[in-house]
Amino acid sequence: MSSTVFFQLKKVFKSNLTLISIFVLAFITLGLYFMVSNSLNSDTSLEGSIQGNIKIQKSILAQGEKELKKYSPGSKNYQAKQKDVKNLKNKVQTNLDLITDIKHNNWRPVYKKQLASFTKLNGTNLSYQEKYQTEAFKKRFAYLKEHPMPYESDAPVTGVQALLTFNTDFWPLLFSLIIMFILAYLYTDSYRNKLDIDSVTPQSPLQRLLASSAAGFTTSIIIFCLVSLFLFLIASLLFGPGNIQYPYIIFHSIHQKFVSDVVPTSSLLFKNFIVQIFSFLFIALFVQLVAKLVRQQLPTLLIVLFLMIGGSLATTFIEPLSRIAAWLPSTYLGALKVVSGQMANELNNPGINFNQGIVTLTVGTLLLIMILLLMDQLQKQRTGAN
Repeated sequence: MSSTVFFQLKKVFKSNLTLISIFVLAFITLGLYFMVSNSLNSDTSLEGSIQGNIKIQKSILAQGEKELKKYSPGSKNYQAKQKDVKNLKNKVQTNLDLITDIKHNNWRPVYKKQLASFTKLNGTNLSYQEKYQTEAFKKRFAYLKEHPMPYESDAPVTGVQALLTFNTDFWPLLFSLIIMFILAYLYTDSYRNKLDIDSVTPQSPLQRLLASSAAGFTTSIIIFCLVSLFLFLIASLLFGPGNIQYPYIIFHSIHQKFVSDVVPTSSLLFKNFIVQIFSFLFIALFVQLVAKLVRQQLPTLLIVLFLMIGGSLATTFIEPLSRIAAWLPSTYLGALKVVSGQMANELNNPGINFNQGIVTLTVGTLLLIMILLLMDQLQKQRTGAN
């Protein structure tokens, strides 16, 4: 069986379609990354944000000192304005001290000050979404105060940040589309005039299924690792690798209400990898099933894209589907959004989580295996009868 898997892998990676697909995926990824990195400015840097505050405060301070000259010393207006100027000078000095702390890699007082600022915001008149976001940032700065480490910009530009962002926002659909295209080619290539030439091999139906599934699954893993490594290296060379212990904002349900929290990024990696593995296996089997039914590449690809990617998108705006999204394998194309609770939060469905993802993909995988074996058995019986 290993020789069959190796032969199919060789066929896939020697195909111009595969090489072009990988190049297109890498090119789009690079383009999206540079588009994201262009959003890096002073506002996304903690030091730049503080510097911006200092600039504004100095401008207001200069205006206040100018107005102070209009009042006679000892008057109430003079005393009130003098107090305002003094408070503003203290704020400027505090921010200058924070800049010094950042330059000397002394992060705890920086995060303590940021935490205090976000705590004050909780008492102001904020919208629900603003309160939600403020609470998330507050928890992140509370974590950073207890675990001081260099602040990473809000623009996802470091190696780790880029991988997290692409696994959340871009690759669930983009990577899935490319993989489905390649697997549609792999699984329909053995059909000639809708006849399966692989069925005449001496292997049993189970051996053929295992070999083809292993080839498709391995293809997905290899391409995913190659593109991930490519993105990580580019981002690391430009902005550094990032820190896998940096806090990542997650969501979980408490009494049917979603709340934000933070965990080290490293705590999500294993679960993300597991869900990703299960989803790759499901995709390989699902494309095989459609290919066996349709036996042509383009119709196979269109059906798979409609059911998987279309199904994933449909759950976001069709309420009946969002209610049962936890039992739809297409929901788990975005593994990181699942394990971080972001998908559950977006669809307001607490049933979407790591454990449910493993159950859904496992049940779906086993059903696909049984259907594929049953189809092979029925085909064998028809062939024998003829």
